[in-house]
Amino acid sequence: MNVILTTLNSQYVHTSLAVRSLRQAFLMNKAETPISLTVKEYTINDDWQKIASELFLLQPDLVFFSCYIWNMKEVAKIGNRLKQWLPSLPVLLGGPEVGYRAFEVLAQYPWVNGIFCGEGEESFPAFLRHWYQNQTFPDIPGLIHRQTVQNNPLDSTIYVMDMETLPFPYTSEELLGTKHQILYYESSRGCPYSCQYCLSSVHQPLRFLRLERVFCELDSFITFGVQQVKFVDRTFNANKSRARNIWEYLIEKAPHTNFHFELAADLLEQEDIELLRRAPKGLFQFEIGIQSTNPHTLALVQRVTNFEKISTMVKQLRELGTIHLHLDLIAGLPGETYLEFSKSFNDVYALGADMLQLGFLKVLPGTGMERQAQHFGIVYDPEPPYEVLQTHQISARDLLRLHHIEEVFERYGNSGRYHYTIEGLVSFFPQPFLCFETLAQYYEEHHWLQFGGKEATHWQHLWCFIVDQVQNEKKRMWLLQRMKLDFFLKYADEVFPISLYHWEVSSEDKRRVLHDVDARHVRQSSVNKPKYRAAYLGLSTPLLLTPFHEIEDYTENKTLFGFVYDYPHSKACIDWFEIKEGFLNGT
Repeated sequence: MNVILTTLNSQYVHTSLAVRSLRQAFLMNKAETPISLTVKEYTINDDWQKIASELFLLQPDLVFFSCYIWNMKEVAKIGNRLKQWLPSLPVLLGGPEVGYRAFEVLAQYPWVNGIFCGEGEESFPAFLRHWYQNQTFPDIPGLIHRQTVQNNPLDSTIYVMDMETLPFPYTSEELLGTKHQILYYESSRGCPYSCQYCLSSVHQPLRFLRLERVFCELDSFITFGVQQVKFVDRTFNANKSRARNIWEYLIEKAPHTNFHFELAADLLEQEDIELLRRAPKGLFQFEIGIQSTNPHTLALVQRVTNFEKISTMVKQLRELGTIHLHLDLIAGLPGETYLEFSKSFNDVYALGADMLQLGFLKVLPGTGMERQAQHFGIVYDPEPPYEVLQTHQISARDLLRLHHIEEVFERYGNSGRYHYTIEGLVSFFPQPFLCFETLAQYYEEHHWLQFGGKEATHWQHLWCFIVDQVQNEKKRMWLLQRMKLDFFLKYADEVFPISLYHWEVSSEDKRRVLHDVDARHVRQSSVNKPKYRAAYLGLSTPLLLTPFHEIEDYTENKTLFGFVYDYPHSKACIDWFEIKEGFLNGT
């Protein structure tokens, strides 16, 4: 019996934890049943017809799709096509996109035979064993099929209460073959909070794996050199001492693997900061959902948080300089106007995180927000991803403006390419939000929104905006030099796309820079020279890095710099420095 477990990830770099967990749960309890399980992963960018053809050619006896808001449209096309080709093929679905509205999905998609609700590591193997023996759909907890008496799907949702019964989802071959992709891992399930926009607000008891087992499984990722592991624990530090134990274990190991955690910053204590101070740079990445700083909005969505404590902890984490910080905001929450959201943006931007994700409310099936949508005047797309269109407090026009702001902010604020430029540009506006709002409006007027184009064009567009908005010539030239610094920090070979103050670098200039490169970076061999670049900027280092309003004597000065890059690996700039005049003569 040939069973296919499949899903479509949002990007190639992502992997599916769900299908692997189901496969390993079945194999652990396979007994003597001659059932073959094959995992097939695709992305939503793949041609759905080619996916359907490939699955058809595998001649499956049963197909299971793991369904999410990002892939349901493609799953529907593929599942329907398979059923047209193989009318007797049982097609089953699972995942958060279908489990909380199972009867609705069965009515919507005639090609679906059954839906697993909740966690499937117990119900899925039980179903396969029964199907192999009887070729009928059993009445087992967690499975809804076309003969099931209709009731509330939530009543049929099941959870694996003893997480120790769950197998490690990855094989050695997968750890080796996917080590350059993002692998997902859970050391706990459930969430102690009841945020009404989140599926975790649906009753999901909080359960944990034993620490000894977690340590052993983390060692597997480290041993195989996995590039990044993302913990999918909904609030990783809900158990504070347990979180510290895991962090301490990884700090002692000091692996090259990066570990990503979603956590509540207001649960952090000074003890955590002192522990994390020991973490090597790049070991940890923290995602912290703030969502809003409006107390009224937070109360409406039943989100318990302390922004003052969050601010204190995030600033201390940022000062460590070793942990990548990713903060989240949600636009379109009930009770928050456009103006009030701008305040939330300014509050969170001021924390200085590496990334600020401006997201939009998704009214997910099964959540409290879905049940209260009409009460809050929330109009949302009935199709995945169920995004908010307008509310009582924020109009469709204002939400569209926020989408435009999100686009330019992703390009210039979150990309990491324009750090010094944006830092300087924002300082010339009364508020950060106003800067990006004005930039978005400028882009809309010039029809540059949703413009792909070459990367050089984005630098030119930003410079056009600066020329339009910054009238003071010294401020404008200061920003231009910061743009050049950002550009050279990112690109080892490309020509700076703005011709002003473009100075040619001579062979003698390159020799001077290489002399300093050799002094700062030991060569691995006589033939393996560091990748470097020599470039002129119009300001010395102190003037480049000092906020403009603190500069007492602004004097432009043609200054030679050296930049060193990590080639052929990450290609990131790993060092940059100013060349002092006359150093070749020892002065």
